[in-house]
Amino acid sequence: MERMNQLIENKLLAAATCLTELNKLAVPVLDVDLHNAIPVLRVQPTKGLHKLASAWCFARKLERGQRIDLMRGQLARCVVEWEVRP
Repeated sequence: MERMNQLIENKLLAAATCLTELNKLAVPVLDVDLHNAIPVLRVQPTKGLHKLASAWCFARKLERGQRIDLMRGQLARCVVEWEVRP
């Protein structure tokens, strides 16, 4: 029980640190997912995301005939995700 609480505490601290960094970049956060091994923060695409050096295209999907790229980057022990419509 104590080990599980420690894992949840570490995830929350990592998410809080990442949220603070995203606030400094003026990036609005839409959702926080703590159910994965590494917390995932879904954000709205803005110019501040260009400062994430480790971004890559994670997935591509079609929605109503339009291609959508799902981008991912790492920040403060968390994964940051956003959608790009080319």
